[in-house]
Amino acid sequence: MRDGMVRLALCQRILPEFRVPVWRRLASEEGIDLTVFCGGGYGKGSTSGAADSEGFRIRRLVTLPIIRSGRYRVLHPGLVNAVLSGDFDVVLCEGLTYFPNSLALAAACRVQGIPFLLYEAPPVSGESAARRLLSPLYRRLATGVVTYSSWGARYFRERGVPEARITVAMNTVDTDLVTERLAAFSSDRVLLEESLGLSGRFVAGYIGGLEERKRPELLLEAVLDLARLGLPVTALLIGDGPMRKRLEGMVPPEYSRCVVFAGRRLDDAERYLQLCSVLVLPSQGGLAVPHALTCGVPCIVTEEAEGPGIRDYVTDGENGLVLPTAPSVPELSSLLRSLYEDAPELDRLAAGALASKDRFTVGRMVSALAEAAVRAADITDTAAGCDT
Repeated sequence: MRDGMVRLALCQRILPEFRVPVWRRLASEEGIDLTVFCGGGYGKGSTSGAADSEGFRIRRLVTLPIIRSGRYRVLHPGLVNAVLSGDFDVVLCEGLTYFPNSLALAAACRVQGIPFLLYEAPPVSGESAARRLLSPLYRRLATGVVTYSSWGARYFRERGVPEARITVAMNTVDTDLVTERLAAFSSDRVLLEESLGLSGRFVAGYIGGLEERKRPELLLEAVLDLARLGLPVTALLIGDGPMRKRLEGMVPPEYSRCVVFAGRRLDDAERYLQLCSVLVLPSQGGLAVPHALTCGVPCIVTEEAEGPGIRDYVTDGENGLVLPTAPSVPELSSLLRSLYEDAPELDRLAAGALASKDRFTVGRMVSALAEAAVRAADITDTAAGCDT
């Protein structure tokens, strides 16, 4: 650390659009000199990378995709050399999702005496053989761990990481920007409702990539079941991805008004979120939750989103409903119908959503990341892993 500044290298597979304003805020934090290392994305949905990086330095790495099914996996052959030649004080790096790049970088940082912070969340459903093998290596090489939730902190404590080496930085979007946009778009609400055919309807929203692992088809099928009963319910899907054509093909022509595809909305998602009566995440997709709650939209979520850590955001019966696993279509239909038929309960949950938004502000996340970097820069014994 020189002149009171921590030179921080932040390394990840891609630069998602939702991370740009967060890293911009981190770069503006007093005492933080940030450089982001990442590759380019591909396709649509959560694997597409952002083009904009104004407000912070970025190093785009040559990217070799190694798996294009399921989670996006890449090889960045130039990562280690790029980081080590940058004279950084601390490295903050994605963990197993960025394997093998992150493991090679962690080992190189150990050799060079550079504090390495593992940016990692626990597995949502059980530990794979690869995780059981690799996770202890990461913890032994890392100086500390940054994780997303209280559940993540507990997970790492149970595996021998000292409390002082664990930082919880609740994963979120730029909540200040969301609030600003919501206020700007509020005057458009009635006109947009009319143009989309949503006036007087119960709107079950979804925001995120239209991908198999997120199971948006459960919401679509549940809404169609209610529509067949004659209820004025519409699914509003905000996002794009490889499942879109399949989902569009599931909607019978006579129920076309019951499903609205808004597409990917990078700059005006709040314009559509404000139309939602409730947000539904049938499976994975945690960042949609703070986005919706900041807009005052209660959420139906499952622990498949962020494991038990989702309860840091959604308190069952207070600002939404939390299910242990993805619901069946009849279960989800029943939940949606109960909220449609109980307007006072829906209003109470919406009020709870707004009241809860201070738990996960972007300011809290950025401050936690900056404090973790400063603490790591002060650790002189980088030869001892964070689990020893």
